[in-house]
Amino acid sequence: MTFPSGPKPHYEFGQSTAQWGKAGILSIDCKPGEIIAIGQKDLRKPQNSEHDLYIMKEDGRITTITRQEAYAQYKKS
Repeated sequence: MTFPSGPKPHYEFGQSTAQWGKAGILSIDCKPGEIIAIGQKDLRKPQNSEHDLYIMKEDGRITTITRQEAYAQYKKS
């Protein structure tokens, strides 16, 4: 996830083995300091959409961040 034109996010998609109604494995190429967005967009009922943001730490772990924190982090890098 990047913010090339201001606070509106731009998404680059990873790959998933998930299928409708079944869990899967998500693969995202990323490195420390990059923002990761994970979720599911529900076009029929947008209020049911899920969207979580994370940042990858130096040790490879990811931690939850807000959209404002993600934008601030992107501007710093």
